[in-house]
Amino acid sequence: MISVQNHQRLLSGSRLLVYCLFCCTFLMACGSTNEIKNRSKTANTKATRPLSEITKKNNKAKIDTVQWDIVDENTSPPITKSDDTPISQKEEYNVTLFIPFSANDFKTRKVLESRNGERFSNYYSGIMMALEESTDRISSTFNINVVDSKDQDIQSKLRTSNSKEADIIIGPYDRDQLKEVIRFGKENDIVVVSPWQSLRSDNINPNYVQLRPNLKDYYAKMLSASLKRNDPKDIMFLTREGDKRDKKRLNSLQKMIKELELLPPGESLAELELNVDSLSMGESAYDSIFYDMNKSVFVIPNWSSKDESFVYNALRRLSVERGLNNVEVYGMPIMLDSERIDFDFFKTLNLHTVRWKFVDTKSYAVKSFRKKFLEKYQSIPTNDALDGYDMMNYLVTHIDRYGKYFQHQPMISQEYLQTDFNIVQEGDDTIEFSDNSDQSGRYFVNKHLDVVRFNGRSFERIR
Repeated sequence: MISVQNHQRLLSGSRLLVYCLFCCTFLMACGSTNEIKNRSKTANTKATRPLSEITKKNNKAKIDTVQWDIVDENTSPPITKSDDTPISQKEEYNVTLFIPFSANDFKTRKVLESRNGERFSNYYSGIMMALEESTDRISSTFNINVVDSKDQDIQSKLRTSNSKEADIIIGPYDRDQLKEVIRFGKENDIVVVSPWQSLRSDNINPNYVQLRPNLKDYYAKMLSASLKRNDPKDIMFLTREGDKRDKKRLNSLQKMIKELELLPPGESLAELELNVDSLSMGESAYDSIFYDMNKSVFVIPNWSSKDESFVYNALRRLSVERGLNNVEVYGMPIMLDSERIDFDFFKTLNLHTVRWKFVDTKSYAVKSFRKKFLEKYQSIPTNDALDGYDMMNYLVTHIDRYGKYFQHQPMISQEYLQTDFNIVQEGDDTIEFSDNSDQSGRYFVNKHLDVVRFNGRSFERIR
């Protein structure tokens, strides 16, 4: 069951874009003071009017729900204790959701149509669809307290939103705000779930659950995939000549190969330092590696948007200088996220990227979700809607079965739209990477990652 609040409608009169309409509904959950009041419980409600039919009445607006067929999940494992943490099940759970809706600027069309506005409104709608669907398969009640985390002091929001009564806090998106919420959760025995950021937990904090994998997990996946499919003698790291950060990163990666025992003792992968000027203007950047060194598999570990130019130029020159040689390239999400790297590179260089989330557009479940979303909101969902849907499905299923300390218990097998979850407790680690996340501390983190490639027609996961 779900308990959601009714709130004053903040817009009237003219109809904006349909997208703006459902964004309005989300912002109503925040209110002008960013507090949530007048809680009313909805018991097993399956269907109401579509969003387009919600009209102004007594200055109130109801959050709509959805009804659609549920695919039976796999048989759940029996409840067993995986550590000394007790299973704390209740009939009712209070969940506070911090999400940046820009409520203070709500009446401006520019904000409503902004990229971030679309992103988080889609994310929220995915959450609501997952909650509404879950009413037929869970026994617990979830009271959702939605708080706009945009442009105000997070400490005041924690005080005024009754967050001390929460069992679970989701978010916020902002990294500095998240630090405060993690500290608040530890002090008040509240589980904090971070769906967007990878962030250090200042101290040992088993109440912190990070759904985004750490940078070192991306690297471990990239290295294991490349070594599993290729002879180590064919593989070479590509990096910038004279760059101290790149050199430090390579040292850490070679250390990771050793600690994970991906190669026999004493062996390491070859490295090639590329001259940045040669990539842009020189006649040759790769010299004779295709002939004298017989290298055909290249690993580019750069991940930051600041490195986009280097990654693009390294791929561009590789595409030209490879000649008729077949090559494979393994890299980080930036290779798929960058607008400069087009499909030609994926075909000619056989690019493989490590992804936390991947949408298989051919999947029946994805097609069904998009159809239901379109019928409900008269808008095509972005991937953020699928992200919110998966996140809330994971939480509702595990909290309902295990209680608020769900992260300590075995994973329940179920289908998701664009990702999966493998939540494990993070241990001490001596490998350091500059991704602004902590690689130590006993918090919980999602380890699931996919390797994605382009097969000439579409992107696919490598099994």
